[in-house]
Amino acid sequence: MIHIKRAPDTETAFLVMKEGFSDYMIPLGLSLEVFQERILKRDGNQLEHSFIAYHGERPVAIWLNGLKTIKKKTVMRCGGLGVDPQYRRLGIAKALYEAQLSYAKSLNVDCLMLEVIQGNEVFSPNFDKKAMMCGSPTGERHTSRLFVRSIN
Repeated sequence: MIHIKRAPDTETAFLVMKEGFSDYMIPLGLSLEVFQERILKRDGNQLEHSFIAYHGERPVAIWLNGLKTIKKKTVMRCGGLGVDPQYRRLGIAKALYEAQLSYAKSLNVDCLMLEVIQGNEVFSPNFDKKAMMCGSPTGERHTSRLFVRSIN
């Protein structure tokens, strides 16, 4: 059975992120130090606002979040979603999304934000059903798409 917990410890978050992105189209080359410096510190992801899905005691997926204020709006930005390849297509990403949506509402967050690299068809349909595409933050190159969902 899958259950979801908020605010993972750093090592658990690192390990499940590494596994979830093990076959990603862009190799992350993660070490614990890189995870802490780049994924958490530089990218503004905050474990206290993030979620891990567990199968029994095994962490199998992560949804990293960070809170920001943009133009006087509180935004919860997804900084990474990784699902262990053995656990994909079981509805875990949807369950993580629902958990973070409920949590965001409890914090009176104004909107959710997610950037998806084009070519990531595995993930894009999961968010397309619930969000509005707002444009490409990378301009002319169109290497990613930005999704925003207003929740208040």
